Amino acid sequence: MENLEVKKEHLGTLKMNSEEHGFNAIVIASLSRNEDIDNVGRLVQVRKKSGAFGSDIILIRKINGELMSWHNQSFFSVSDEFKDYYTDLFKDIKLDEENTEYSLSGKHKAKGFIVNGMDCTNGKTYETSILISKTRLD
Repeated sequence: MENLEVKKEHLGTLKMNSEEHGFNAIVIASLSRNEDIDNVGRLVQVRKKSGAFGSDIILIRKINGELMSWHNQSFFSVSDEFKDYYTDLFKDIKLDEENTEYSLSGKHKAKGFIVNGMDCTNGKTYETSILISKTRLD
C-alpha cells in the first residue's frame, strides 16, 4: 500500500466515549505523534475501564487487516467529505461481526462490541505524578 497520510481536514467529530462512534465505524486516533495511516481503523471493541489508570481499551481493525489496541485514547470520526475515501481503503478487509472473540496478546479473551468489568492490567497498578515548580529544571 502506498504511504497514505491522514490530514486535518479528514477529521470529523472527536468523541471521548469511543463506543459512540458505533461498531465497525472508521475512526482516526486523536493524539498520535504522526499522521500516518496506521492511526486509522474500524472500531471493533471497547473494553470499558479495563486498562491502565482505569481507561478504556479500544480495539481497531487497521487497513492492513491487523488488530490494534489503544489505551488512554480518544478517536475522531471521518469527516463526511472523506468517508468514501476511507471506506474505499477498507474495501478488501472483511467487516468484523459483533460476536467475534478478541484477545490481547492471546490473553483476556472477550466477545461483543462493549465489554464491561474486565481487568486487562495483569494486576499492575499505574501511577502518574506531576512536579510543579517556580524554577526551571534543566
